[in-house]
Amino acid sequence: MGIASQSEPRMGESLRSIVGRYGTTTQTKTMKISDIIEIVAAEMDVDQDEITSKSRVQEVADARAVVQAIMRDRGWILSRIGTVFGTDHTTVMHNCRKIEQARAMIKAYDAAKTALTLSQSSD
Repeated sequence: MGIASQSEPRMGESLRSIVGRYGTTTQTKTMKISDIIEIVAAEMDVDQDEITSKSRVQEVADARAVVQAIMRDRGWILSRIGTVFGTDHTTVMHNCRKIEQARAMIKAYDAAKTALTLSQSSD
């Protein structure tokens, strides 16, 4: 299986829209954690209560990582985010890095897709 077939179902449009839309912006700086959890849960089709649980189901863990990355983008320190989720700062740091990698993958995917579309249209 190629990269797209492995990553698109989990990282597809919902993660793309969440990560792209809720980076460091004034909108997210004024939002409550519960608002962020509600948005992420709806976008990723995960139960809100599961996001703050210890569930290790991949979809839930991904949603939790998105929420934590948004909190970090809002200026929260890693240890405080960890306290909210009942974990330590290194877990939060790992989740934030995972989202940064997803952002980079989405950017590279979009650039490659655009380049391929342009090269096909010039043929």
